[in-house]
Amino acid sequence: MQVHDRFPGNELALVLHDTGVRTGFCAGVGLAIGFIAWVFVANRVPALERVALERNVIAAAVLGLFFLVPVVRFMWQPGRLLVSSLIAWSILTFTYWGLSMHFGGLAERYSAVQIFTLGAIVYMILATLSWIGTCIWKARETHMSSHRVSHSNHHL
Repeated sequence: MQVHDRFPGNELALVLHDTGVRTGFCAGVGLAIGFIAWVFVANRVPALERVALERNVIAAAVLGLFFLVPVVRFMWQPGRLLVSSLIAWSILTFTYWGLSMHFGGLAERYSAVQIFTLGAIVYMILATLSWIGTCIWKARETHMSSHRVSHSNHHL
């Protein structure tokens, strides 16, 4: 066992160098900033009240783009997809919880636990579909390569 393996900072460094963790953190920060901007604009800019529907559609689209970052990046890596997406959604959930202390209407509509659960379920379904797709792809790949070998031996 090497000396530097005993220090806890090495594990933290390894975790921070993982692409799933970094992507989740970046997507989570994007979700948080987008959500904060949405809440503040909706509550502090009365001039945009007449275009509330358009404002909400644009904000939801921005959040949707950040929501999709882990999905698109790790479409064929279900483990990393799950880690990345749950980190991102956890950051958004903590942001929601913090804002709900200041904006009471948020907590009246959904609790932070409900927000986390809604997002986590969607991400878990997507990670499961990714896993199933990966299994099918690998099985098909194995079948095709064994079929090529047996087919090439047939002509000998």
